[in-house]
Amino acid sequence: MCSSPHVLAVHPSVPVSNVTEFIALAKASPGKLSYASAGRGTPAHLAGELFKLAFGVDMTHVPFTGGGPAVTATLGGHTPCVVSALPTGAPYARAGNIRALAMMSAKRSPVLPEVPTMAEATGTGLEADIVTGLVAPAGTPGEIIDLLHRTIAKIVAPRDFNDRLLALGFDPVASTPNQFADWIKDEIAKWGKVIREANITVQ
Repeated sequence: MCSSPHVLAVHPSVPVSNVTEFIALAKASPGKLSYASAGRGTPAHLAGELFKLAFGVDMTHVPFTGGGPAVTATLGGHTPCVVSALPTGAPYARAGNIRALAMMSAKRSPVLPEVPTMAEATGTGLEADIVTGLVAPAGTPGEIIDLLHRTIAKIVAPRDFNDRLLALGFDPVASTPNQFADWIKDEIAKWGKVIREANITVQ
């Protein structure tokens, strides 16, 4: 139905103006910087570990009980960095309460158009999207799947609905059932690799 990326942001006191400087700061102080996330095993946690693995940085993960508390911790300066879902972090970035460094997405968001993608900022593309979609039990008749898809596409299509989604930080998608199935398979492989390499366990 729609998707929303994660954004990497820091407290204004962190002496960096872009993600390249942040990577350099993290590498200069291994293990001393921390990042907040919505909780252990959440998409934000996995996005943070993807970032660490991609750039070889050593940061401590600080899990919270949701995206709101994670952003609040960074707003208060308790954690210098946060990996946040865009709808949660964007209002504080626009207000200047946190500094958004890069979008973990394939393209910039109209919500924070001045914030570059990770690929633009570093030359390394990192995508970590939260997707809202519908699934049905295996064996659901094809005509029912087609009906659901047509209905969702019809709901998402109007310009005013698109504008409302975009204003919240969500990109309208309404992909086909086959496209969504392929995406799920790719994501399982991608994040499974991150989980293994980062040795993530949920206790």
